[in-house]
Amino acid sequence: MSLFRICIALPLAAALLLPAQLVSASEKPNTLATGPWGGDHVIMNVTDGGAELDFDCASGQISEPLKVDANGDFDVGGKYAGEHPGPTRDEDTSTPVRYQGHIDHDSLDLTIMHEKETVGTFTLTRGRETILRKCR
Repeated sequence: MSLFRICIALPLAAALLLPAQLVSASEKPNTLATGPWGGDHVIMNVTDGGAELDFDCASGQISEPLKVDANGDFDVGGKYAGEHPGPTRDEDTSTPVRYQGHIDHDSLDLTIMHEKETVGTFTLTRGRETILRKCR
């Protein structure tokens, strides 16, 4: 292939491929950063598919990606299960809840709602290590 053809072919190929990359990147929704998020009385481990939450006397689960809108807000369904001291049963005692949050850089304000009742509000920080005091 001549030098002239290479000089014409490479920029032309780049010009054809670049718009496709820009479109696909702009269509991808923003998601909450994966990894640990910690706050007083809560640890949330975010994965690509959702999150596992651990509280002093409860646990929670989000089974869908935490997609964040342009304002930094999300609202996803999940489960919340209170814990108590003493023996536990093997049955699922979780309650369906909504996890609503607002992200601002590495800070997350999280509210857990069951129907119209607020179960709890928490402020979490990305990467913060938290010590929980589990119900015993």
